[in-house]
Amino acid sequence: MAERLEETNPELAQMLKSASNLTAQGMAADAIVEVDQLLDQYEAELAVAEEQYKAGKLEYDSSYAQWESADAQLKSANAQLTAARKQLEDAEKQLAAYKEKIQSSGNELQFGAIQAQTEYMTAQATLALKMTQYQNIKDTIAAAEKRFEEAENEANQKLGVARTEYQKGMSLLENIQDGVGWIVYTRDDSPGYTGYGQAASNMVRLAYIFPTFFFIVSTMVCLTTLTRMVEEERTQLGTL
Repeated sequence: MAERLEETNPELAQMLKSASNLTAQGMAADAIVEVDQLLDQYEAELAVAEEQYKAGKLEYDSSYAQWESADAQLKSANAQLTAARKQLEDAEKQLAAYKEKIQSSGNELQFGAIQAQTEYMTAQATLALKMTQYQNIKDTIAAAEKRFEEAENEANQKLGVARTEYQKGMSLLENIQDGVGWIVYTRDDSPGYTGYGQAASNMVRLAYIFPTFFFIVSTMVCLTTLTRMVEEERTQLGTL
């Protein structure tokens, strides 16, 4: 498992390698606690990545709604422009009719022509106003589309980063869950216990060796002392 984790998290892989070399029960428990804490940390990072993903999706949805609203305004402006053109065509038809009346009826038709011309100019002014409004709405839609594209690109980037972090966290969790387990050791596997037993065995051996050594030394001292006494006091010993 440690080789697989080296690609995603070298620190955790090193910690797991160190934990696998531990033999004492207490030190193994500490290593397991550290692994659990690191697992909680990566779960928290995974939750943060999910929140970033949700925030990016909300921003994307908001930008899309703005674009739909701008598109609806454009369609409304197109409808108004169509109506204004129709009104202009009607005015032109009326003007043509008034011209025909002018040719046939003199002053009365001339008055009608003036009125038609007035209506025609009014229609032209209305059309110019509608065209200006249409151009403004078109510019607004273009700006909204540009903001929408920028927001969409930013949201896609955030979604990509969040998705990468999410997949990385899920892979790390799967690797950790597959490799983490319990290792049970007896007291005979503890270096401290076995070292203490070996020290006790050595002390037992020394307890056998030192008395024998001192007994031999005392025997040699007594033998040397008696030998010198016999050599020096041979006459008195013979007399006694």
